Amino acid sequence: MRPPENSRDLTVEQCQVLLEHIGPMLLYLRKMLNRIHQLQFPADDQLRREVQEAYNAVHNLRVGLHYMTCNAMKREQAAKPRRPWEGQDRDTYWESRQKRKG
Repeated sequence: MRPPENSRDLTVEQCQVLLEHIGPMLLYLRKMLNRIHQLQFPADDQLRREVQEAYNAVHNLRVGLHYMTCNAMKREQAAKPRRPWEGQDRDTYWESRQKRKG
């Protein structure tokens, strides 16, 4: 398998691996942000702003990866035949089924 050229080439498995790595990062930043709020850091505090920005960026990345996973699933489903007779004449398919039964 060739490496992906861009994000649209990622497989479902590759997207899921990325999501697995990002999840703990997002959780860590959420806990850090909760602690900052609990300690009542002022709204203009540099650390509070930077942690909030980091959380927002990682959250946006997580959401984007989720949608990339959805799109990869759609691509993989589209590549599979949806009906057993795909790729052959429908009548031929049904005739072969009747012969197997008969």
